[in-house]
Amino acid sequence: MPISNVLFVCEDNGFSSVIAEAYAARAGRGLMRAYSAGVAPAREFHPAVLEFLRAKGLRPNHYTPRSLAAFALAGSPRVDLVIALGAVRARYVTLPGEPPVRAWTDAPTGLDPREMFHWVRARADSLLLAAPVRRRWFA
Repeated sequence: MPISNVLFVCEDNGFSSVIAEAYAARAGRGLMRAYSAGVAPAREFHPAVLEFLRAKGLRPNHYTPRSLAAFALAGSPRVDLVIALGAVRARYVTLPGEPPVRAWTDAPTGLDPREMFHWVRARADSLLLAAPVRRRWFA
């Protein structure tokens, strides 16, 4: 099965999407690569997120929040699936190849990284469990 590229998008790429990226990148080894971006990126990640990820032995693939626009540039990774987290709406996501967009709108509110991690883990694991059943699990 080919590796699929999943992009998690939130408003600022400072909290929920970076948690989703870090978890999915670790859990999806061999099935997918995970990335994250924000519609309007923050200047830095939320400090509690970095501390929490370090404690879990996870890390993002980048060191500062990234813009969604970066994934529309030539040479950027191909995106097979976009997952819009929280208040981000699918209309904001237009990328080359027009990958499908899934909205995970029931994200926890607040800034508790543990709560967000458990929510992300349950949602991401459901994607990974579907992988062996379907050739292209993001369809």
